[in-house]
Amino acid sequence: MKDLEEHNNDNEIPSFNSVTEHYHNIVGYPNKKIIWSTMPKVLRWFGYFFFTVMGIGAIVLLFIIIISLFH
Repeated sequence: MKDLEEHNNDNEIPSFNSVTEHYHNIVGYPNKKIIWSTMPKVLRWFGYFFFTVMGIGAIVLLFIIIISLFH
């Protein structure tokens, strides 16, 4: 139980100042980092797929822009 509490405290994102802390409390902004291993398998695979597609798309877009500059 103590290890879980320490693990949770390590993942908290500190507030920049009291104004941002108040904003996070009012709006409900999450204050913990995402730990992929604790998420359900379906969400993890969706995240991996999404970030992979976004990365490949960015590389292809840059490649198309570079090719169009030389023509």
